[in-house]
Amino acid sequence: MGAQPRGYYKKTKRFTGAKVMRKHKCIWALLILLPLVNFWPVLEFGFVWDDEVCHLHDNPHMNTVNWESVKYFWLNSHEGMYIPVTYTAWSLLKYGQDVWGKENTEPFSSSLFHLVNLILHIANGLLVFALLHLLVSHRGAACGGALFFLLHPLQIESVAWVSEFRGLLSSFLALSAMWQYCLYLTKQKKHYYILATIFFILATLAKPSTVILPLILGILEYFIFSRPLQTTIKSLALWFVIAAGITFIAKQSQPNDIIKFVTPIIFRPLIFIDACNFYLAKLILPIPLSAMYGRGPEKVMEASYFFYNWIPLAILAFFLWHYRDKSKMVLVALIIFIIGFLPVSGLLPFAYQNNSTVADRYLYLSLLGPALLFSHTLQSTIDHNRNRNHNRVFHYTQITWITLALLLSFYSYRIQAQLPIWKNKITLWQDVLSKYPNQDLPHNNLGKALHEKGEIKKASDHFLQALEIDPNYAGAHNNLGSILSEQGKAEQAIYHFSCAIKIDPNYAQPYNNLGNIYQDQGSLSLAIDHYNQALKLNPYYAEAHSNMGNVLLKQKKYSQALQHYLVAQQSNPYDPIIWHNLGCLFLEQKQLKKAHAYYKQTLKIKPDFFQSYLSLAKIYIQWKEPQQAQKCYEQVLKIDPSNRVAQNQLQELQSRKN
Repeated sequence: MGAQPRGYYKKTKRFTGAKVMRKHKCIWALLILLPLVNFWPVLEFGFVWDDEVCHLHDNPHMNTVNWESVKYFWLNSHEGMYIPVTYTAWSLLKYGQDVWGKENTEPFSSSLFHLVNLILHIANGLLVFALLHLLVSHRGAACGGALFFLLHPLQIESVAWVSEFRGLLSSFLALSAMWQYCLYLTKQKKHYYILATIFFILATLAKPSTVILPLILGILEYFIFSRPLQTTIKSLALWFVIAAGITFIAKQSQPNDIIKFVTPIIFRPLIFIDACNFYLAKLILPIPLSAMYGRGPEKVMEASYFFYNWIPLAILAFFLWHYRDKSKMVLVALIIFIIGFLPVSGLLPFAYQNNSTVADRYLYLSLLGPALLFSHTLQSTIDHNRNRNHNRVFHYTQITWITLALLLSFYSYRIQAQLPIWKNKITLWQDVLSKYPNQDLPHNNLGKALHEKGEIKKASDHFLQALEIDPNYAGAHNNLGSILSEQGKAEQAIYHFSCAIKIDPNYAQPYNNLGNIYQDQGSLSLAIDHYNQALKLNPYYAEAHSNMGNVLLKQKKYSQALQHYLVAQQSNPYDPIIWHNLGCLFLEQKQLKKAHAYYKQTLKIKPDFFQSYLSLAKIYIQWKEPQQAQKCYEQVLKIDPSNRVAQNQLQELQSRKN
């Protein structure tokens, strides 16, 4: 017989199979319904932050899903991350949306992607219950720990942010690996070990931070299952080798040169301790929470308490170790909690440290430790009450479950208060700046959201504030330059685009934007040079391909223009401008049927794209269909009542008719 967890015991009273199923059905219903009710509003939320910029909308390998795009993710890192399993799962989801939602003109359905996040979170809660039920014998105690994991407010970011699908998926695979490994320890059957290893490999390829799994399992195997240390190391040796390989690949994807400030090695333990203190405080009292805390290493090192922040953790560690026989489970839970965020704790530099060392999403898997302690405490209370008389057992048991209900009610209240900030880009970044205002990235991102909404003055103010905080912020220079370019302030725009390039020579967007200015000024050769540079940095840059096509079209180089338009179309098939440009290319070559088809597709994607209606009217006039042309001009005036071209053409059509 395999090893049993310490504290494991065989119950003297056995339920029948039907009763056990009924008991589990009630627990499963609770573990599904409570998070479903609390997180259901996310289905109405939009895409925010990296959802559009990095992973989905602006990712050419996600816009057109095929074997080549999936192969790309397995052979390359993307945006500094090697997470091929995550991108493969996203690709399957996108493919399903395209097949079953053919009439959908939006590239990605936010409701669908949010729903998948929610389902994964619930599935993770069920896995936590299954795992805890192996470690503590009482179903109710295991259920309480799983509910703690599911409803703790620190989980909001992982559920509400589509991009954190990577964390949810990797945690699902990691928890599956842990469950199978614990079954292997209990039953000593090799197929459990093989399944656990496969799940572990997939978890690390979904998000590399799960390389810490062997450490967590080592703690459980040694302390909970009472296996000898030598045996534990031997059984997990293969996992440590796999973890080392994935760690190397992950570090190659995020070299130190993309990190603004690399913490000196001597100070990294203190950065790590600061993160531990911060997370422990949020674990106990999750107020206030934020999408970004702005606790980068430089800011933490400037704090007056920096060199003394080790004292609280040292005191806690001393007492836990001194009373380790009585508080062993507390010590185990704390170690698992810390190991869970170890890869992003500050001991090793990582890209997000440009903004902050700490983030709520980093604690998703870490909360397994407190959940285990929560379950153990519930079981200990229940076991303790069994030794008392019936009335007092009833009394203490009631107090235990009422306390649990009150705690979960508080968590539910905090979820309802915090969840709405993730509704859209504006609510998200306004909330961050209301709590931690001195951050450049939130100012820049809020400026972009306001720019998209048409609030130009507010957007400019936020870009300027971002540059005031960090004058070397290339993204803010580029975004401010875009606004100045739209306002016709070409010289000022050129200055900011040039600053962005000087700060970050590998930044493709300012090259493309400079090309647009030079094209508008008639300097076509300069425009081509800048578009070429943008495409050299990003060969899949759809907007730069489209703009290059426009220049070549002006130069009557139709075949070359067509090549660039088709590459742009493949990279971003949902951009109406690209389809419209293709229509213009064929219209100029008098290929009216092809032009007509492209303009129609443009309007299918964006029904208020009036430029395509104007072009369609020209085609209908050449086809001697004045009624169709008149309808197009009327449609233009519905969209833009002051459009002089449509007004004049309608008058001319009317005069011809008379």
